[in-house]
Amino acid sequence: MRRSPRSHHRVIAAAIAIGASSAASLAHAEELVQKDELKVNLGLLLQPQALVEQAAAPDGGTGSDFFLRRARLMLYGNLTSSVSFFVETEQANLGKGGDWSTSIFLLDAFGSVEVVPGVFIDGGLMLVPFTRHDLQAATSLNGVDYHSKLIEFPTGSQRIWRDVGVEGRAALADGMVILRGGVFNGVPGTAANMMTGVMERNDGDLPRLAGNARLVIVGKDDGFFLPGIRFSDEPTVSVGAGVDWQKGANASMTGPIDHLAFAGDVFAEIPVIEDQEVIAQATVAHYSDGAGVAATGTGGFVEAGYRIGRFEPLISAEKFNSDAAAGDYTGLHAGANAFFNKHKANLKLDVARVEAGGAAAKIVAILQAQLLL
Repeated sequence: MRRSPRSHHRVIAAAIAIGASSAASLAHAEELVQKDELKVNLGLLLQPQALVEQAAAPDGGTGSDFFLRRARLMLYGNLTSSVSFFVETEQANLGKGGDWSTSIFLLDAFGSVEVVPGVFIDGGLMLVPFTRHDLQAATSLNGVDYHSKLIEFPTGSQRIWRDVGVEGRAALADGMVILRGGVFNGVPGTAANMMTGVMERNDGDLPRLAGNARLVIVGKDDGFFLPGIRFSDEPTVSVGAGVDWQKGANASMTGPIDHLAFAGDVFAEIPVIEDQEVIAQATVAHYSDGAGVAATGTGGFVEAGYRIGRFEPLISAEKFNSDAAAGDYTGLHAGANAFFNKHKANLKLDVARVEAGGAAAKIVAILQAQLLL
């Protein structure tokens, strides 16, 4: 249903009030068990969102939507001083477009063993190591959401950038060098079936290989989930490079085509004066998935903000040039964050001009509250 501009203003004001009033009620993650080395914690993430989009109403006017962008339950802790675990469920976009049928599913489920100080083996369902951006936690993003148009994994190889496998992580030279790489399931081997029209993929049923290497120039930038903003009084600057490869991961009329992707990224969080800092990141990635397909191409994004206490104006730009016009994407973003209690309670506004697949450019505004226990 099309709403008037005044109605949209009331909607945004109401969402701001809800986010602000909720901030005071949040605390830390609930500790369920602590006995000797055993520790089990329970966490909760809620991200209600209001979306206003140009030309999204049935009559061609401005449309609006209210939904739960993310609802997550997290169970994590330590079994011993060297063995930890993380399990997380997800229910995404509940109520978006009137769809209340979205399911709750297992998002992360992995264990970690610290073999020697600073060296870990992770196993289970987890994020694929490729760029720093796809390794960031949704709970600690600086922008309202990920620049997801710039992360291209083969169809059927992942669920929300997760895959099942085993990886090694190492922080070397006192945390100056961070290495992370693993073997994952990726696209399962599929035989061609002329009766159903299924094309052959990964005929040798070979696993996927992915990794990311980082040089930390200043500060610390390690851990399993990386933050988009730390609210730190110490600077962090790091650069990284990543690769993702699987043989025959893409189907084509001429036979399976390899998936190969390279990425480079930089992250910086630099305090300027007390309780003020610059936060910036950028990523460039190239994907090769066969000629003339939407996933093949080169793209990147830049994101920068300046935090003054609890307030931060933020801008970003993203661009993907595809081998197929349908895969092209351009986004220009401006917004602001209000951190009532850092990542535990905040409100984020993003207004973007987006152009996808050769369609006419349109304005999309998102207002999102975050509540993290």
